[in-house]
Amino acid sequence: MTIHLIEAHRGFNSNIYLLVSDRTCLIDAGCGDDSSGVISQIRSILGDRKLDLMILTHCHTDHIGGAPDIQDEFGCMAYADWRETRAIAGAAARPMVCGPIGETDSFDLGGYRLRVIETPGHTPGSICLYDEISHSLFSGDTVFDGGVGRTDFPGGSAEDMIASLEKLRNFDISYLYPGHGTVSADGNMSVRTALTMMEGW
Repeated sequence: MTIHLIEAHRGFNSNIYLLVSDRTCLIDAGCGDDSSGVISQIRSILGDRKLDLMILTHCHTDHIGGAPDIQDEFGCMAYADWRETRAIAGAAARPMVCGPIGETDSFDLGGYRLRVIETPGHTPGSICLYDEISHSLFSGDTVFDGGVGRTDFPGGSAEDMIASLEKLRNFDISYLYPGHGTVSADGNMSVRTALTMMEGW
């Protein structure tokens, strides 16, 4: 599996990750202010291949604003936690199709499988995605390299965030791909640091 960071150059954006294996998957979609640039980068990487699916880590606009444009362009199905799909439908710039997923779901990319981990705290339906082969965690706004997601937004919960970070300690995480900031080459340490920060507040 090859992981590409797609860069959006206008607006406040999340990190956007394009995963290329036997199947292709986009994780988060940016705010939508630079959808044409994002789509151009995806097409440049995929060539004649299609984008098979898009997974949204939570409902905030900086992660989902570009999703309708990407879905229109590639015809891919989008997925988000079952608690977030209604919020995404309301926050998206225009109607889009978004299927509900939860803790027992996973996505087979061909040799790699993304497991859905429910990690409420930043929002009620925040998720992370974990691949057991590469020990990679796509963490959305739950945990960053040296930081942790805010819990003071509507629906946020410090108590839930601590429980989610405790859950993530059960996974062997080599690489952490956060929703903002840089990739961590020691995801286990990133989770421990985030948990220490939360417990100290």
